Amino acid sequence: GQAPPLAAGLRPRGVPAEGERLDQAPAHGEAAQVRIEEGLRVVAHRAARGALDALRSRLGDAAIERALPAFQALQQWQLKLAVEYNRMNSLAERARLSKAAYRSSMRELEQISAAVHD
Repeated sequence: GQAPPLAAGLRPRGVPAEGERLDQAPAHGEAAQVRIEEGLRVVAHRAARGALDALRSRLGDAAIERALPAFQALQQWQLKLAVEYNRMNSLAERARLSKAAYRSSMRELEQISAAVHD
C-alpha cells in the first residue's frame, strides 16, 4: 500500500504539505535554510516511497523475498569494503606523515652537518 501522508500536526514547522511549494514559506536566515532542507528531505522521502510502492506492486512480494538474501550479502560486502577503504586511507595518511617527518629530520641533519663543517 501507499505510505500515509504526514499529518499536519506531525509535520515540522515550515515543511510544506503535499502539493505546497517550498518557496511559499517565509524565509529568515539559517532557520529558513533548515526548514527548506527538511522540506526537501520530506519531498525526497515521499518520492522514494512512491517509487518503492510502485516497484513492489510491479514485482510482487515473492520476488522481493527471493532477492533479499543477495541484497543482504551485497550490503555486508559493501560494509567490509568501506572498512578496508578507511583502513587504506588511514595507512596512506600515516605514510604521508612519516615521509614529512623523515624530510624534516633530513633537513635538520643537513643543517647540523653544515654547521659542523663551517
